[in-house]
Amino acid sequence: MIATMAGAPISIEHVGHGYGPLPVLHDISLEIAAGSRLAVVGPSGCGKSTLLELVCALQAPDSGRVESEPAVLMAQRDLLLPWASAL
Repeated sequence: MIATMAGAPISIEHVGHGYGPLPVLHDISLEIAAGSRLAVVGPSGCGKSTLLELVCALQAPDSGRVESEPAVLMAQRDLLLPWASAL
């Protein structure tokens, strides 16, 4: 799940990103209106998490532009502290 402050719009223009020689995202463009919801679905390894990390500024795109108010990402599984729980 991703949430921006005050439901601000998100703009992604011609974004590309890869890991070394492996391209993951190529020429991705989309506009997400303030207050709207968007589902990102696809098979494992297709770039869903990478796209969300770019929107949250956890990574920088190799090409293109991402504009968003400060955003947070709550991953399905917390791998940083696997022994910790929300409780």
